[in-house]
Amino acid sequence: MRLSVAEQVSLVAALSMSHIGINRWRLALGGAGRDLERRPALLEERRERSSLPGKEVIMTVSGAHLVSFTAAIQERVPAVFVAGLFIELPVRGALNVHNEPCGAADLPILPGSPPPSVPDVQVTLGLDQGGDPITVKQVATIINQAHLNGASNTFLAGVCPCERDGHNDLAAMLVTHLPQVDSLLRDGVWVEGVRRRVRLLIGSDYAAHCDVLWHKRASETNPCLGCKSTRWLRKAWKLLDAAFSTLQDVVVLRHLRAAPHFAGRMVAEDAAPTVGTPGISEHDCSVARSPLLAIYPRRIVPKPLHTTQGYTHRYLHLGVEMVMVFRRASDGAVASLQADATFAAELVELVHERMLVRPTSYHYGLCIDRDCHTIGENSAHVCVALKGKVSENHLATYERSCSLWNRVRKALKRTSIIPTDKAAQLPADTSSMVILLKGSFAWISISPKLHVLMCHA
Repeated sequence: MRLSVAEQVSLVAALSMSHIGINRWRLALGGAGRDLERRPALLEERRERSSLPGKEVIMTVSGAHLVSFTAAIQERVPAVFVAGLFIELPVRGALNVHNEPCGAADLPILPGSPPPSVPDVQVTLGLDQGGDPITVKQVATIINQAHLNGASNTFLAGVCPCERDGHNDLAAMLVTHLPQVDSLLRDGVWVEGVRRRVRLLIGSDYAAHCDVLWHKRASETNPCLGCKSTRWLRKAWKLLDAAFSTLQDVVVLRHLRAAPHFAGRMVAEDAAPTVGTPGISEHDCSVARSPLLAIYPRRIVPKPLHTTQGYTHRYLHLGVEMVMVFRRASDGAVASLQADATFAAELVELVHERMLVRPTSYHYGLCIDRDCHTIGENSAHVCVALKGKVSENHLATYERSCSLWNRVRKALKRTSIIPTDKAAQLPADTSSMVILLKGSFAWISISPKLHVLMCHA
């Protein structure tokens, strides 16, 4: 079967080959390669593709951006349908919800939008900072497909060099795309003659979520972006603690944020935010001002990569803490510090030499996703290293929690298709893991990321 010129260009991109490389293959194959187009024809097809509305790029003060984010989505969704790769993903209701406002299951339907009865198309828009020099990349994905994190299933909406990534900096980076996002949410996309609604999900690290939503970060009163829980018990927050509980309370019902918390943008640049009395519905819940994106709280999703990295590192650190606690109880504080340094060095050697894993500078000293899963698969070696250095009760709890974490970790693996039964088991496994850790290790603090994984993932 002869491939068209467009299909050959797609093949070259999928194989990450240069046009010179494909031309050499054509010459090497001789007669068998006569159906492969010559390099000029491939370059011409590539130029035509680059001129499509969804692929044109402009340069602004903030960086490089797609001319039309809307057109880029509209081009890709029908292509996924035609290839037979589109997967319908009906949205399930929130779990462990208390006082869910009546009718707050979604943002109001905008005038002219497709009816809610039509199945939607789910799109993520995320921000990723890194590289040398440092840039902020705006990455979009259509998640109605199996391998949504594959290189061919994501696209860059913008690349912006940055020295800082605060609220004002991100506002300048997103100003090109915000009107187009509004248009996409209002008009939807056309799929096989039917206009479908677009469900926009924000998928970034916690810090980027806070900056886009003008939230005051993890140290503030209400650090969770999904519910109204406070950070921990404090006298100044007693009304909020009583009304909404804290992140450290692991067996409670959560009060979800209402849609208006992240729904409206201010018309006037210098308008003051509405701040109510703590404990009532008008309380600002640590939102400094109206967000850059009008997003519903249930559409803020944690990044599996950052969750996997953070808690792989946390489990290694917990092993060191258990050694310190055991030695402090028997030999005092000085011996505890010595045991800390000795076992930390032993863990480094174990991870480097036995598991062949190295941290990376571009993940701030953490391991890449694949290496985190390698550490998880070899967690039994860490348990063996802890024998005789920690109490038996702590070791048994650590082994059980590692077992639970490995089940959670596998459900977060980005390169695998997670079976429905495994995905359904994720909330129970995560809750069991956190309750076990918090009940056995009094010094552990529930971070916003772990809270989100337990209560809102």
